[in-house]
Amino acid sequence: MSLLLVHELSKSGALPAQSHFTGVDISQNAVDLASLNKKRIFPNLENCAGVQPGIGEGMSSGFDSSGSFPTKATLDIEFSKADIFTNQFTKDFVEGAVRAAECNIIMANPPYIAPADFNKTTARSVRNFEPRLALVPPDASDPKIQPGDAFYPRILEIAQALRAKCLLVEVADMDQAIRVGRMIDKLDYKWARTEIWRDDPSYHDIVKFPGTDWLVRGRGNGRSVFAHNFVDLPDGDI
Repeated sequence: MSLLLVHELSKSGALPAQSHFTGVDISQNAVDLASLNKKRIFPNLENCAGVQPGIGEGMSSGFDSSGSFPTKATLDIEFSKADIFTNQFTKDFVEGAVRAAECNIIMANPPYIAPADFNKTTARSVRNFEPRLALVPPDASDPKIQPGDAFYPRILEIAQALRAKCLLVEVADMDQAIRVGRMIDKLDYKWARTEIWRDDPSYHDIVKFPGTDWLVRGRGNGRSVFAHNFVDLPDGDI
């Protein structure tokens, strides 16, 4: 997800000249694969050393007209194996990030399929070829949390601690999106707006979710929840 975010920000011209991205996964295989992809996409990238030349086809605002990253600019991308539920993660990542700098964006595609759904409704191609660890979360410590939702309270806790400007999390369907939206509403840290993005959020169907201030964008099933502090973002823009 970190590499995809760098690509999309670069393509749209929104990648800041000073940028740091951290990807975290509990699977060493996933971390190794992400590191290999980083070397393939950014062969000349070294931490805090800049990029030569630009990223893919789109040049961001951090690049000059030749497609080179300015010498005073840095693009830092790192990947780490970690369990976000542990005290060690809180110490190493959360408390360290709070001390180091502000956090602008948190993106997460956590395991969100309930065990019963994995066995009954998940496509065979997914069950057979994707690791269960990436799909099915552990049992939630809180009995009030539904199966499949175990990661969301922790992700929201981290986002609140880091005072992230925006949060984007993937969900399984509209029911889960609504549950995550209600978790967000209960936080002490308040974002300016919560949105549910359907399968195609670029489709210009935008409605208010009944009884809330949330926006629901696009058509299809619920696929992501987006909370942000972009108070000047018009309702028609994503």
